[in-house]
Amino acid sequence: QICNGEQALESNYQRRNSDFLPWPGYDWANRIIIHVQTNLNVHSSSESESLSFRSRNEASATQQQHGESSMSNDHRPSFPKHSNPCKAQILPPLEIGEDECDANSSTLRIYRLGVVFYELFSGGIRPSTAIGWTVNGHFPNNRIDSTPGFSSQLNVSGHEDLKRESSQNFRKKGRSQTTTIPHQKLSIESLKMNGIPFTLCDLIGNMLDNINGDIVGDESYRRMTDVRNDLKLMIENPERFLLNVDVEKISNSGLELTDTIYGQENELSLLKQCYKRSHSRSDGFAIIAGPSGIGKTVLANQFEEFVSSKEGIFIEGKFDQLQQSTPFHAIASAFNEYCNVLLSDGASSQSIAVASALRESLGQDACCLGKVIPNLSMIFGDFEEDEVLLNCVNAQRRLQYLLCRFVEVISSSSSNPIVLFLDDLQWADPASITVIHHLLVTSRFSRFLFIGSCRDEEMGQNHPIWNMIASVQSLGAHATTIKLQVFDKETVNRAISDMLSLSPRLTWPLSDIVYHKTKGNPMFFSRLMVSLSKEGLLNFSLSRRRWVWDEEKIQSRKIPDDVAIFLTNAIGQLSSEVQAALCTLSCFGASADISAVKILEDDLGLKLQNSLDAAVADGFLDKLNGKYQFCHDRVQETAYKMLSMEDRASRHSRYGLALCRYTLKNINDDAMLFTAVDQVNRGGPHIVSGSDHGSLLAYLNLRAGKKAMDMSDFASALAFFDHGILFLDENHWHDNYNLSLELFDNAVKCTYAIGDHQRLNKFS
Repeated sequence: QICNGEQALESNYQRRNSDFLPWPGYDWANRIIIHVQTNLNVHSSSESESLSFRSRNEASATQQQHGESSMSNDHRPSFPKHSNPCKAQILPPLEIGEDECDANSSTLRIYRLGVVFYELFSGGIRPSTAIGWTVNGHFPNNRIDSTPGFSSQLNVSGHEDLKRESSQNFRKKGRSQTTTIPHQKLSIESLKMNGIPFTLCDLIGNMLDNINGDIVGDESYRRMTDVRNDLKLMIENPERFLLNVDVEKISNSGLELTDTIYGQENELSLLKQCYKRSHSRSDGFAIIAGPSGIGKTVLANQFEEFVSSKEGIFIEGKFDQLQQSTPFHAIASAFNEYCNVLLSDGASSQSIAVASALRESLGQDACCLGKVIPNLSMIFGDFEEDEVLLNCVNAQRRLQYLLCRFVEVISSSSSNPIVLFLDDLQWADPASITVIHHLLVTSRFSRFLFIGSCRDEEMGQNHPIWNMIASVQSLGAHATTIKLQVFDKETVNRAISDMLSLSPRLTWPLSDIVYHKTKGNPMFFSRLMVSLSKEGLLNFSLSRRRWVWDEEKIQSRKIPDDVAIFLTNAIGQLSSEVQAALCTLSCFGASADISAVKILEDDLGLKLQNSLDAAVADGFLDKLNGKYQFCHDRVQETAYKMLSMEDRASRHSRYGLALCRYTLKNINDDAMLFTAVDQVNRGGPHIVSGSDHGSLLAYLNLRAGKKAMDMSDFASALAFFDHGILFLDENHWHDNYNLSLELFDNAVKCTYAIGDHQRLNKFS
């Protein structure tokens, strides 16, 4: 509220004695009382009233409202002796007679407030007064001091309206008079030397420069509203907009992207409302929908920060198009994460209570659930093998019941709701969708909130997710659907302003270009900003200590409309080694364990980690929790599409065989088994070099299928058994009778469990 006096002055400019009082904690731009040192001995028309503002050590101010003081007499400030305290407009118009100048001259008000700021922040140093120019019925051509950091003599070019007003008033008066206008010659370099933040010094300099008209460019202020907005940014976010930037850090790291959400405040508010409702009941869930790169995951990450600030628990998992064969991949990773959170609390009372409740509730059935959530063993210890044999249908129902029971226990034992976020629902496997359905139906009485995200534009009307949501809603659950949109121009400018730590009024030229080239797609926008920085079109100026850019070159730069083509070009600018490493990693989906990368290096002699680390430094990958993961799905998809169909099959086969050789030596690593067999299966049966080789691959598929059956994921198990049968040769019943029988027998059980009766007839 520092500069709200602009509006007050515009509406009351004819009131010559408006109250303008500077006082801490008050709207001091509207009212001010200052000590005015006047020289009223005007002997001729060449002399005029001279105003100067006293320093903070000498000046006193007081609050008044409609002529009455809002302070008691005891708290009134005392005025120095021989001073002349009087009300005066802090930003008076040009003193050309009494009415010769429009009182609504924004330029002069900004300039003179800049003089006040200069005196305040210089510790009371009063700027020297220079005779700027003389009016004798005409406006002369004025010289401008070009010394950097100085605001010199008044230049009225660019203020034709001011010239016209003054000339008309002179003619109306019917006389010619000469008036001297005081004008200060200032340098902000002294402020910088005194340790005043550079951004504040630039603000004062731009306020002083605006008196020189268009010659100083676009950075000088034209409206008091802009001054107020910039000061507000400095007050509300000093780390970004006020304090001096860390030049060394920027020089080393370059342009850094943030996870701050832009243009999604209303959507975040909806999620917060869902969370608050889940404290008392859990009859609702939320779906975040939108195209790829729109910011669904970023919104979820911001919501996670909110949940954590409320001491809630946020667990997440992600479905992957290339990891659908891994049973309950997303759900298992989410609940595994919860077990890690529980264990990280150590001996806290809540973690002990939850662990005790889980043991009491699950009992011996924890062994079955431990096959889906391996980290449960860290809470329960070593499981005793469950000897109860159930048919496939009952086993599937038991797992669904146990997962719901697990959620009920952990949510009822927690003082705050449990939030489960599952990303990329469009790639969810049937078994996981069934589990989500049961969780939403049976856990409505507990403190549990489910949030999912999906690319709704890539999902048909009959997608299983839509059917699941409709089914849950028919049972009374409330669905909050959040549809994300692209950035508008204002949002793009705000994002660039934060990214560059510059005032939004300064970044408009750049943001306008970026918006038209990216159409407001958030992911496209962020990648383009990084690309501009790398190409030197956007760089940090050491002399100016701020980001600068070349508008003409950025405007002329050809950028494809399709973000996939843009990413392809961006990846193509990397070294050949980094490109090859990204393509290798893309064959495993959105992420891959570092342990798998090391196996490929040792077995195939590939040099991957150094190149992948370089990709991390370039912002294409993240290295978190023992994984290399792509910064966005579109980056992974782009790298994968750079490979031909033949190259993909060849790579999948090579990588799968290398991992299979590892799994034969480490039979207890189930996660690596699923990854290895899936890679081999994607390569296809053409890689079989003989009957023994084919039998080995069929056996590995049998192992993976049985593991999936133990987890009650019969759809994934059936896929493994089908691939195992494909790897058998024509004489498999004669040469590998037991292996063949076991593959077909388990395939029949899985077909019956998932209810595919048409396919069941083929096996019979």
